[in-house]
Amino acid sequence: MSRRPALWSVLALTAVLTLAAPIPRASAVPIITGDGETWIGGAAIGGGAGSTVVIDAHPLWQPAHPDGSLARWVSYASTGFGGTQLAPQGGSATNPDGTAVIVTVAERFFASAGDVLDLKVWADDTARVTIDGLVLAEPNFSQHICADGVIGCEPGEAGVFSHVFSTTGIHTLSFDLFQVGSGGGPSSNPFGVLYVGELTATDEQRRATPEPASLMLVGGGLLVVSTVVRRHRARR
Repeated sequence: MSRRPALWSVLALTAVLTLAAPIPRASAVPIITGDGETWIGGAAIGGGAGSTVVIDAHPLWQPAHPDGSLARWVSYASTGFGGTQLAPQGGSATNPDGTAVIVTVAERFFASAGDVLDLKVWADDTARVTIDGLVLAEPNFSQHICADGVIGCEPGEAGVFSHVFSTTGIHTLSFDLFQVGSGGGPSSNPFGVLYVGELTATDEQRRATPEPASLMLVGGGLLVVSTVVRRHRARR
């Protein structure tokens, strides 16, 4: 008596069980500042574009690596504490329009509908935060060490946001950065942005969405089943 039908059954059952119980999605993807985010210059620095560079934090700023992350303060140039380039003054309560933006830092990433981005943002002096053009926070043109409150540069001045994506695809997180202070050098008037976030799937998505590896396993199992069946039929 042939044992091949039993083999087909085992293979088919394995593929079905794999499809029915997919591997959960990764729990969180970090969205943090570091080298290499894109920046676009405003009129105050003559336009241009490039990649962000890590800068040193002023002693009164929120320290780098918030919440134990790898996030660090960044800018378009060496505009941090002890730096070599002074960011020009370009934003105030009387001049808050688009031409006042010193630079826009942007990060693009993939997210699925239902994914949640939890984000904390600090800036000196302040920032406007948007996701896909939706404004999460307007700049705060009050002034102390930086903005006096949210969004500012000191530890208690983070902008804290939670955003649920309604569409699947590539999304853009942007930060329009403003400089209000009028100090004469980067150490007395530093400039930059720091953010730390996590992109997570909902519990329902983690249960329902197979990873690519799971889909490949299912496909491989079905391919084996198909091959065995064809060979068996050819021998009959």
